[in-house]
Amino acid sequence: MRLLLSSQIARTLLSLSSRAMSSSSYKSLLREKAFVNGQWVNAANRESFPVYNPANGELVCKVPDMGAADATAAIAHAQVAFEAWRGKTPSQRAALLHSWERLIQDRCEDLAALMTLENGKPLAESRGEVAYGASFIRWFAEEGIRVTGQTLQGPTPDKRIFTLKQPQGVCGMITPWNFPAAMITRKAGAALAAGCTVVIKPAEDTPLTALALCQLAADALLPPGALNVVTCSRSRAAEVGRVLTTDPAVKHVSFTGSTDTGKLLLAQASSTVKRVTMELGGNAPFIVFDSADVDKAVAGLIQAKFRNTGQTCVCPNRIFLQRRVSQKFLAKLCERVAEMKVGDGFEVCWLLGCWGIASSAHGLMRKQFSTSNQGEFDKGSEGELHKRSEGGIAQAAGTQLGPLINAAAESKLERLLADAKQRGGRVLAGGQSVKVGSGAGHFFQPTVVSGLGRDSACFREEIFGPLVAAFEFDSEADVVELANDCRVGLAGYFYSADVGQCWRVAEQLNVGMVGVNESMVSSCIAPFGGWNESGLGSESGVGYGIEEYLNLKTVVLNLA
Repeated sequence: MRLLLSSQIARTLLSLSSRAMSSSSYKSLLREKAFVNGQWVNAANRESFPVYNPANGELVCKVPDMGAADATAAIAHAQVAFEAWRGKTPSQRAALLHSWERLIQDRCEDLAALMTLENGKPLAESRGEVAYGASFIRWFAEEGIRVTGQTLQGPTPDKRIFTLKQPQGVCGMITPWNFPAAMITRKAGAALAAGCTVVIKPAEDTPLTALALCQLAADALLPPGALNVVTCSRSRAAEVGRVLTTDPAVKHVSFTGSTDTGKLLLAQASSTVKRVTMELGGNAPFIVFDSADVDKAVAGLIQAKFRNTGQTCVCPNRIFLQRRVSQKFLAKLCERVAEMKVGDGFEVCWLLGCWGIASSAHGLMRKQFSTSNQGEFDKGSEGELHKRSEGGIAQAAGTQLGPLINAAAESKLERLLADAKQRGGRVLAGGQSVKVGSGAGHFFQPTVVSGLGRDSACFREEIFGPLVAAFEFDSEADVVELANDCRVGLAGYFYSADVGQCWRVAEQLNVGMVGVNESMVSSCIAPFGGWNESGLGSESGVGYGIEEYLNLKTVVLNLA
């Protein structure tokens, strides 16, 4: 049954990918204006900036290059909308959010094509992100209904104490380019469900997905001013960010991005003592102990490291291999890496075992199968189907690694690789830029480097690309110390068959999320957040993500 199901998935995805490449229906979601107070608007200065396809450098379109005045106006509209939005019952808000989520699912193909166009990730991954992003809206719509306070016995017989949880107000959100849909829905879904309104500044590289989500929100009849998107170029990002972090009407700032930028935004937000949620940089350890199932560990690393061409905050960054299994692991890894294809994200490919294609398979293909097979997908919803697959990246004709987002990303990989070689690192696979098509894009081979020490730049810096940096270790105590030798702590992974070791190491790693014999740690169900300089607060999760956008109020009632 599993082999039959996998074959059916492959045929369906090949068909879907071919249709996406020949279809231009995504253009019905392409918007070239910002979205404020339910209207499509230009910048006050009438200026615009270009959005390029990172795979070929071609111009996609231009969008408004907004500034401080535009951001201030959007906040004012969101403040007016807040009074009405908070007055709706949680069930009323949930109904609108469910409508938005259904429209996102219905337009998955078009959203995915638009995302690949501006971000470059393989189309299969874009489909997966759409389904993954939609899951947050569905999740928080239901979480909002279940927000409750407490009733407490007072300190004297004539007093009662109860607590209320109420929406904070306007929320400013600054989102990254690597997940242009899911990072918006994870933040905005929680805030809207809590009764807040939002003003979003998407990354300048990927504003089109954000604007498409606004169109679908409008189609779902979200009221004007509840969801606003202010677009701007890199040159104006600082002034728009400063407005979002300092305007007194904004009560909460949520940011996903680098640690350095997060620190700057934190300092700015402190001027008005705003609530903040910060999901910042990572330097994730990936540990393989002697007792590990090496094949499973290799598949797990392929999944986590090369998703989105290694450009994710939870990517394994430092690969620690116990000496007895190091050579075996690296040999198997290099064999898999050599088979991976780099290219335009619109070339046909599929990833079986990745949360992305698993969740998109559930949403996109359930109509393709008989009732008997339907159950396999139902059990695998929310990206969990990968647990029942063989894992890893299944080989198919087409792209498995898309372009890096820009020239700076390519230059960084070249610098890290040069540093590794200078310090005695051995390049076992890859190690070069790749010319694809016209050569205007920025592509890099999946690369494996071994023999590194903690003095290497790969140990200290977040790589953010398809470069595997491998280190060897001797004992459990040694590797825990190595893994914790950094100032950030977002995610960590390890593979071991020793149950006691699984408990010990999971508790000792100084990170916010740990994958134990598992490389996919993010879902709408699980809290997502880091320790130390990786951020503040938690996004998503049972009872956590929505709490970030609620104020707690204590009421003392005198019965006398």
